[in-house]
Amino acid sequence: MEIDLLKKTLEKQIQNLRNLYEITENKQKALIGRNNNLLSECLQNEEKLLFAINEEEKKRLSLIENIYAKMSIDEKQPKLDVLLKHLDSSLAKDDVKFIESAKEVIGKYSRAIADQNYKNLYLIEQAKSFISQTINILKSTNKKSMVDRKI
Repeated sequence: MEIDLLKKTLEKQIQNLRNLYEITENKQKALIGRNNNLLSECLQNEEKLLFAINEEEKKRLSLIENIYAKMSIDEKQPKLDVLLKHLDSSLAKDDVKFIESAKEVIGKYSRAIADQNYKNLYLIEQAKSFISQTINILKSTNKKSMVDRKI
């Protein structure tokens, strides 16, 4: 049944988002610790995971569209909210609760990942600003030496 496939897809999506959140945390640690190897590894893993998330999202949308067609639901956008409204009466309460819970968890992880990415962007911008300021100081036209050569 499509509902079971949808539940499995949502479970995979939650796991993918959980892993992506861990990667964003590791990216932050790599940025703070200036660990280029860890950062490179995180970026590679993130790219693979984003591809997997995209594939699961396509599956989810396709499954919802199939359920819409079987139930003669006339909606243009395949959304879990709309599906839940129509499934409430015809589906086991456990399935409805699972889908509602999965929707909530996916939303929480998505917001947490966005927040973490914003923090990482801030760290990168601060580092770029520091580097630019350092270069400008070193290139300044003042002929004064930045380093005392007398030791």
